[in-house]
Amino acid sequence: MGFMQNRFFQPKNETIWTANDERLLNLIGITGGTLGDPEFGETIYFIALNHLAQTMSKLSRYQYQTTKEKGRERIYESEWMNVINLEPNPLYTASTLWASVELNRLHTGNGYAYIEESGTGQKALWVLPSHEVQVYIDDAGIFDKLENGEARNKGQNVIWYIWNDGRSGKRFAFASYEILHYKTHISLDGITGLATKDILTLQIESLKKSEEYQNKLFASNMFGGKVLLNYTGDMNNNAKDVLIKNTERYANSVGSGKFIPLPSAIEAKLMDMKLADAEFVDLNKLNGLQLAACFGIKPNIINDYSKSSHSNSETQQLDFYVNSLQPIFKMYNDETTRKLLSIQQKKENMCLEIDKEALFELDKKTQMEIMAKGVNNFIVSPNEAREKVGLSHWPEKSADKLYGNGNLISIENAGNGQNYKGVK
Repeated sequence: MGFMQNRFFQPKNETIWTANDERLLNLIGITGGTLGDPEFGETIYFIALNHLAQTMSKLSRYQYQTTKEKGRERIYESEWMNVINLEPNPLYTASTLWASVELNRLHTGNGYAYIEESGTGQKALWVLPSHEVQVYIDDAGIFDKLENGEARNKGQNVIWYIWNDGRSGKRFAFASYEILHYKTHISLDGITGLATKDILTLQIESLKKSEEYQNKLFASNMFGGKVLLNYTGDMNNNAKDVLIKNTERYANSVGSGKFIPLPSAIEAKLMDMKLADAEFVDLNKLNGLQLAACFGIKPNIINDYSKSSHSNSETQQLDFYVNSLQPIFKMYNDETTRKLLSIQQKKENMCLEIDKEALFELDKKTQMEIMAKGVNNFIVSPNEAREKVGLSHWPEKSADKLYGNGNLISIENAGNGQNYKGVK
């Protein structure tokens, strides 16, 4: 299908879209029924979605092949590398694509991207706003028919994605192989995912209410100490205003403010408003930690450093990768490989995978020490080490060889002592 390019063409008589135009933002799935939802007003919920979306946007994707002769090898000449890492389509970058897909996936339970392949071999990926997509299981072959009644896929495609374009009002049907479908791991049917916000409605609502409560207290000036003036009888509004003004005058400008003269019939009492007395802060913190944990977000990500240390923060980062990101990466890798690579490429053990190295950026000193140990112990070649630290390959062929300690022996020669003469 090549309609995606044609539908973005703007005739000269039409208004040019600006960067904040809702129609343009809707194309990358971040308006309409997404960012307009009230859940985004909850701070912890927004932090969790923003952190995971940014994580997905900063990582590159590469193609690999595993063979018996060479083991795992990166494929540099790949038709999809420019699309998934730089320019998925003429409107936005790959970072925007993956951040938008992940945001849709987290907020609605499902993230969709349309795979466009033109007759000239050009490829593109487009985000479809999740709230505009419906998934159908067509076991009767209704969508499988063209207008002339001929079979389109000969019954091989069962799942169909119907996109109700909110901008144009048109509906488009996509076969399953035309859509990258990334879903949450909470799924009852294995076809569509459930959104965390729908499962934890009460939890998110509770945090929203607590923030609204604090805002009302600030707006009504209820925080801090207040003085109550008790008196018997009745006073009109003018008398009340005079009493308050005189009391404030003595408290703020007369003498040191420590002494406030009051008529004998009036008694002053201090009212101190403290949320800690009602355990409001602790309860709010507990709810925030529980919500973050549902997304696999660690306490230091939501600025909770009450029990953090340097080693503890490093452990949290590793735990975040192992228990939170690895399942997400596996899901992305499986779907991307399944839909973007050909049957022949998959038979040849090729795959598309997310490069996780950006998650573990090291300081230059530590990075150089690790690379030096790898070069000196037959693990990486000098050129591979230079590539890791951001340098170009050394042109000499010797830079592609493995080096190490020549005194090392293989395990089958262990115990031979002086009889061992080395490997010839």
